[in-house]
Amino acid sequence: MRDGRQKPYQMFTLEIGNEQKLEMLLVQQVQAIAAAMQQRAEQLQLPMPRLVVGQNIARQLNFEGQGRRVTSAMLEVLKAFSSAWDAHIGGDAFEDVEDFKQLLNVSSSFFQQFGQTKMVVLEENGFTHDLKRALNHARFNLAASYQGDFLLMNTAANGLQVFNQNDNGWDQGQIMMTPDKVWLSPYGWSQAMLSKHAK
Repeated sequence: MRDGRQKPYQMFTLEIGNEQKLEMLLVQQVQAIAAAMQQRAEQLQLPMPRLVVGQNIARQLNFEGQGRRVTSAMLEVLKAFSSAWDAHIGGDAFEDVEDFKQLLNVSSSFFQQFGQTKMVVLEENGFTHDLKRALNHARFNLAASYQGDFLLMNTAANGLQVFNQNDNGWDQGQIMMTPDKVWLSPYGWSQAMLSKHAK
């Protein structure tokens, strides 16, 4: 028995990189890592986890010029696996939601040419945790609901934050804490309501 469990935890998703540069070297690295993981999973008789490419996808960068060619090459590699591509999106301004909708539309139509690769948002970023941010988070999730299963998840960049101890500008915690208290920010309440009621 390990860590109080009869069976070890199963890895469902693995991200390769984080905000990597979009270039053919990244495609080659992902291909090599994915092949090695597949071989090892077969040896251990374990299911292969979903692979997530940690290059922050963006409309101009990924779907124009050289970026479009590299994106196509990456999607060709990912066809053989259960896979997704990471997007890091802004969360403070109402315009961020419109940009996100356009990114979803462009990505979903382009990705369909290359199999079943999905999209995930592993960093919804911003400098606030106020009511406007909460409304934007709800609007992001509403926009995603029109994409079927193309967008697999939308997660906050910061979950837990020590109150008044943010020193890098990313003042965006969903759960605030002090030594004796824990509470949800408006942004956190938005997530709690979505978790409870969204299907």
